Amino acid sequence: MQLLTYLCWPVWVTPLNLPPCTIMKSEYIFLALVIPGPKHPGKKLSILMQPLVDELMSLWEGVETWDASRKQKFTMRAAYMWSVHDFPAYGDFVGWSTHGRFACPVCLCDKKAFTLSYGRKACWFDCHRCFLPIDHEFRFQANAFRKNTMVLEEAPSPLSGDERFAQMNTCIHDTSNYGILHNWTHDNGLWQLPYYCKLLLPHNIDMMHNEKNVYMLKLYLTHALTYPIRLKTMPRLGKI
Repeated sequence: MQLLTYLCWPVWVTPLNLPPCTIMKSEYIFLALVIPGPKHPGKKLSILMQPLVDELMSLWEGVETWDASRKQKFTMRAAYMWSVHDFPAYGDFVGWSTHGRFACPVCLCDKKAFTLSYGRKACWFDCHRCFLPIDHEFRFQANAFRKNTMVLEEAPSPLSGDERFAQMNTCIHDTSNYGILHNWTHDNGLWQLPYYCKLLLPHNIDMMHNEKNVYMLKLYLTHALTYPIRLKTMPRLGKI
């Protein structure tokens, strides 16, 4: 019998007001939504998450709940704090594509990336010197990073929630300039929450993918940098 694969996307929620020793235990992680496959939801993710958004709205207003310890009812309120996912899922969840020159979710439209001349790939090399102190020596090294390039401008200012919301509403229907002036793809349903624009860190990238990518990069660079040394120290093999 042929083995068939099937894809689905679960959405889990967990209360964050628990002690660190219990917050990640299975009994405190709840399956809130299952998005069926087999195709990737893409822009439809915000529509498929609408039931969860409606429940978050109800929890913000208050829901009557039974307190088992006190044997009485009370009004429970809860709020969305942040999401955790890998970087590609960030684009589907937030509505800002993580591909191309505008992939950075911090800089948004204030891009510093450039396109490689031969590979035609977006590159972010030397895009981070602007985050150094204004008098840092690396800013003035013209040939240590990109050739004949010094970085004198300051880092882009992070947009507030209201500014992000206004930019999204302005650019989301401008499909002709997608990938040229912006990377907004669709409206994120979480904007319906009255407090969402006030959150300072509404989305997070999980450490598993970050640590793996950084470790692989470190491993590759270590191998590349030590290759000439190891080549010199290897004994020459004679013919058998």
